[in-house]
Amino acid sequence: MRILVADDDELSADILIASLRSMSHEVVFAPNGGDAWRMLEQEPFRLVILDWVMPEMDGMEVCRNIRAMQSNSYTYIILLTGRTDRKDRLEALEGGADDFLTKPLDSGELIARLNVANR
Repeated sequence: MRILVADDDELSADILIASLRSMSHEVVFAPNGGDAWRMLEQEPFRLVILDWVMPEMDGMEVCRNIRAMQSNSYTYIILLTGRTDRKDRLEALEGGADDFLTKPLDSGELIARLNVANR
């Protein structure tokens, strides 16, 4: 699967990208929310993994923009963050995210979330 990953934390992004590539996914990387949004305006992605806190546009803003976009295909969105409060999870889901992953990344949980996205 072709996946867009947007994360301004280089170490976190490297770990996520390596995990996705080890599962044979094609990964396109954006170092911030603005770049991610510009890429999404150019071409659709079936799955997008967005860090919540990023420069230019945060993950929630990119998520809301994706949901407002007119498209023939659905984009599955996973929000990635260090936030762990129930309130934050609810905000992410209400803002248009399909799923939520917390940092530091757990590879088993990532695999489970990707399986859900593939359904």
